[in-house]
Amino acid sequence: MHSAGLRTRQVRTAADLRGLHGPVLPGGESTTMLKLLDVDGLWGPLGDALRSGVPVFATCGGMILLAKAVVPGCAGWAAS
Repeated sequence: MHSAGLRTRQVRTAADLRGLHGPVLPGGESTTMLKLLDVDGLWGPLGDALRSGVPVFATCGGMILLAKAVVPGCAGWAAS
């Protein structure tokens, strides 16, 4: 994102979402990302931010976080 002239910062608490112009949800292990959102209490605040219409950029695991549902067997998804 820096090469595009954009500044980024890590979001670890609900307070970190304040003033954000748009979250970037990176690729990575979506199961771990889901657990961290739950442990850090970010599910509600992140969902509120996204429902408010703020734009979001997501790749790979980040796209899974944005999904309303994940269908087993599609796109390499595997049940654990």
